[in-house]
Amino acid sequence: MATNPVMGTKPIDYNEPYGAYVGDRLVITASVCMALSSIWVGLRMWTRRYVTQMFGVDDYLVGVAWIFALVLSIGDIIQCQYGTGTHLWELRKDDYVVFLQLQMVVGTFYTVSLPFAKCSILAFYLRLSQERVFRTAVYLTIAFIACYATSGLLVIIFSCNPVEGSWDLNVASQPTTYCVNRPVNYIAQASFNIFSDIVIILLPIRTIWKLQMPLNQRLSIIAIFACGFFVCIVSVIRLTAVSKLLTSTDLTWDTNDVLIWSTVESHITILCACSPHLKPLFNHFLPGFLRSGITPNSRSYPNSRYLTNPISKNQALHSSSRGGTSNEFEMYGHDDDYEAGRRTVTTVVESGSRNPKDRERGHRGGSDSQESILDSGSKDVYVTRTVHVG
Repeated sequence: MATNPVMGTKPIDYNEPYGAYVGDRLVITASVCMALSSIWVGLRMWTRRYVTQMFGVDDYLVGVAWIFALVLSIGDIIQCQYGTGTHLWELRKDDYVVFLQLQMVVGTFYTVSLPFAKCSILAFYLRLSQERVFRTAVYLTIAFIACYATSGLLVIIFSCNPVEGSWDLNVASQPTTYCVNRPVNYIAQASFNIFSDIVIILLPIRTIWKLQMPLNQRLSIIAIFACGFFVCIVSVIRLTAVSKLLTSTDLTWDTNDVLIWSTVESHITILCACSPHLKPLFNHFLPGFLRSGITPNSRSYPNSRYLTNPISKNQALHSSSRGGTSNEFEMYGHDDDYEAGRRTVTTVVESGSRNPKDRERGHRGGSDSQESILDSGSKDVYVTRTVHVG
């Protein structure tokens, strides 16, 4: 009699040869996702530290999300050594017990990582506008995410009474042990995730569209946030994989796909949270790489809320008396993150000036001012000087 019996029995109609294994797909996915998110988070933190020289709550939130996502990915790789990607009827009992324990660990870190990444995005939204309705909607979304994430975490940890029933097969077989249907909870959590993804995508569109900036610049900002649609697609695919667990008789095999898409979802959300913050990095090292949306038509906004003070058009636009004509005006702008509440004064100088100082570009190290050359798509070249005030 075997002391470490095989879990389950091979179905009669199953013709696949013994030893089939798909866990390598999860290992590759987890490794690639860890590398990408580490690069993105590293670039974001470097940018915030050395380029914009400021940190916000959203930076700390995405840092926590990244740490949990790393543990999730490491757990994926370890779990493949104990049955994930292997057919249940080919797995030994001892390995299956470890598989169930790791399943709780991986599920816990997935449930925690994703909300932190989403809350990082929402915390960034709070800097986009001071409008009360918008900020209230953001806070309500944060509360919603916190509530369903907490409930999901509690279900994972306390899904069995006693708790040991989640991995101890002897305890689980006792008539006094009660366990909830975990796949049903996973489906509910996945549905909430998809809903929150849609809300996060739609929330800033109206606010960004109302910003008094050129159309192509608004569209470029919206495009950055629209990458969240990919997260939605991944969430839907994951939901499809989770739904298979409801009727699965091969848990270790079917869990592989669930973990793949769970890992992708967590790390892609982190990438989306970091992407808007990398623009200053490109502007710093490759000032001509990302073109600004400021065009000659920008002069048509002399009375917009971006003007420094209620001044007349004649005061805003003036000519330089040295080296040709120069049209120059000041306007309020946002910093690298288009933050609301922090004033910046931006000066745009047309290239007609022959003063070499007007053609400087780059970031003056150590100061909080930044210059970059903007190509408006015409033959004119403009130099902007942005000075943060307050």
